[in-house]
Amino acid sequence: MKMHSKNLQNSTIASKNYFVLQRKFILCAGLCALFLGIVGAVHFARAAGQATVDLDNPLGTTDIFVIVGERVIKPVLGIIGSIALIMFVYGGFLWLTSGGSPDKIKKGRDVFMWSGIGIIVILTSYILLKFVFDALGGKL
Repeated sequence: MKMHSKNLQNSTIASKNYFVLQRKFILCAGLCALFLGIVGAVHFARAAGQATVDLDNPLGTTDIFVIVGERVIKPVLGIIGSIALIMFVYGGFLWLTSGGSPDKIKKGRDVFMWSGIGIIVILTSYILLKFVFDALGGKL
């Protein structure tokens, strides 16, 4: 009986391995067919005289200063500034609703102070970035 169950386990494992191997073969064959189809399409396009492909620039410009400055730095600084403003309002709300509790007043003042420091850091970073961009010939 033990010999029969061992043979059954071996045949089950072998059949599972066969199906895994079969799936891998089908996947590799499909990828090869896709690759050969793309290569064939490119070859036939070149043979037909369509050797170059013109792509439109999705960014609209190739100036790195415009891409980095206007499309990355300004929005990020705007979002961070908005968060600092929201924290400023939150600190004021905590202070106003403290009800005279020294712990809540201190927490509100701390939020106020750190929001103010955050706004100063944001403005300083904008000034430094503007200076660097102007020195490199770009605009921010």
